[in-house]
Amino acid sequence: MYSIADISEILSPQRSIIVNDQCIIQNLIYDTRKIVNAETGLFFALVNRRDGHEFIIDAYSKGIRNFVLQDDFQQE
Repeated sequence: MYSIADISEILSPQRSIIVNDQCIIQNLIYDTRKIVNAETGLFFALVNRRDGHEFIIDAYSKGIRNFVLQDDFQQE
């Protein structure tokens, strides 16, 4: 298990916003249909056949508060 601060250090993002650096991540999530234990989840907005950025609002509404994005997210 890693804290979100540990993961941010490992990933070395160009930009990060961390509200609770002690949040422990136990689940890596890339599909909003398979969210369990949202409080300890880290959602990856992957881009493949579908763009995971399209599901950020859905993930947030299901309780996810930690995200790894490839693009800056702007709610429309």
